[in-house]
Amino acid sequence: MSMLSLAPPVMAGEVTHSYGLPAEITGAYSGLVYAFVLLGNLLATPLIQRFGPLRLSFACVVGGALGLAIFA
Repeated sequence: MSMLSLAPPVMAGEVTHSYGLPAEITGAYSGLVYAFVLLGNLLATPLIQRFGPLRLSFACVVGGALGLAIFA
């Protein structure tokens, strides 16, 4: 999962140029990552109890791979 948080800042120059965004917007990415991690941790407890830790972990990896594939 660390690739999900480290790959976009590496590609930031190309992404901002291709979408026509200012370069300063890439700094907000780290804050968004930490905010969604906090939210995800709050929501994960009932999901772990319902589906189990292994299934939920697999679903997170698949979801992360789909997210990376969108930007590939």
